[in-house]
Amino acid sequence: MLSHEERGSAVMLLCDQGERYMHDYDDTWVGQTLRLNPAPYSRALENFLATSRWERARGLDRPGGQEGPRTLRRGVRRRTVTAGPYHAAMDTRTDVWTGVREQVLALAREPGAGEVFGAGAHGFGLLDPLTPGELAELEGQLGVRLPAGYREFLLRVGAGGAGPAYGLFPVVRGADGRWRWLGDGADLVASARLAEPFPVAGPDSESLAALRAREPEEEDFDGAYESWDARMEELLWAEDRTVGALCLCHLGCALRQWLVVSGPETGRMWDDVRVENEDLRPLTGEDGAPLTFADWYLGWLREATRAVAART
Repeated sequence: MLSHEERGSAVMLLCDQGERYMHDYDDTWVGQTLRLNPAPYSRALENFLATSRWERARGLDRPGGQEGPRTLRRGVRRRTVTAGPYHAAMDTRTDVWTGVREQVLALAREPGAGEVFGAGAHGFGLLDPLTPGELAELEGQLGVRLPAGYREFLLRVGAGGAGPAYGLFPVVRGADGRWRWLGDGADLVASARLAEPFPVAGPDSESLAALRAREPEEEDFDGAYESWDARMEELLWAEDRTVGALCLCHLGCALRQWLVVSGPETGRMWDDVRVENEDLRPLTGEDGAPLTFADWYLGWLREATRAVAART
C-alpha cells in the first residue's frame, strides 16, 4: 500500500487450531455434505504465503454466482443440508420412546461412536429425565405446554445431551430456581413469549431479496458493509421472528434448529439459516413432509446407529 500510495487496513486473523472439529470436518465432508469445493481457497492461501500477493479465489459453487465466504457478526455463511440425515417418517402416535435412552447410551460404548458427526461434543451421553413434577414446574414457568413428542422425550429419555449435530440443548434448573436451556443460540429464545404463535411467514421475500442483491463487498471499509449488515440483522433477527419456538440444537457456524411450541406449526422443527441471510424454513423429510420432534430425533438415532455399525 505504501508503494502504491494507498490507504487501507492491515488485518490479522487469530483463531485456534480447530481441534474440536478435527473428527467432524474434512475436505470430503465439505464436498459431500455442503457441496462446496475448498480447493480454490487452499490454492489462494498457498499462493499468498509464497508470494505475499492476494488474489481472490475462484470456483466456489454458490447460488447466484457469489464467491467467497462472508463473515457476519453471528457466524460464517455456508450452505446447509435442510434436513441433514434426519428424514425419518416416524409414527408419533405409537410409543416411540421405548428403549431409546438405552440405545443412545449403548452407542457410546461402540468403537466407531467417535466418528459420528458431533459425537465429540455430546459423547452419546444423556441427562437424567425430568420428573413429572419438574416438567410441570418448567411448563408453569414458561406459560405453555410443550409439544407431546418433546414432553415424552424429557420424561422418558433425558433432559438433553446426545442428539442431532452437536447434541440436544439441555434444560436445567438454575440456582435461582428458573429453568433454562443451555447451548449456542439458546439465548435467542424469547422465554417470556413462548405462548405467542410462531410466525410461519417471515420478512417479505421481495424485500429480503432486494437487500441481498445490494450486498456490498466486505473489502469496503467505508462503513457500507456494516450499514448493510445492520439492516439485514434488523430484518431477519428481530425477536418477533422466533416467538413461540425453542432453539434446541446447533450445527456449528451459527446454523441452528428450532422446535415450535405455539401456533399452527406446534411440534414441528424449523431450520435456522439466517446467518446465510435467508429466512427460517421448515425442516422436511425426503417426501417433503414436515418433521416433528420425534421424526427429527429418531431419524438422527437411526442414522447414527447405522454409521457406528459401519465403522465397527
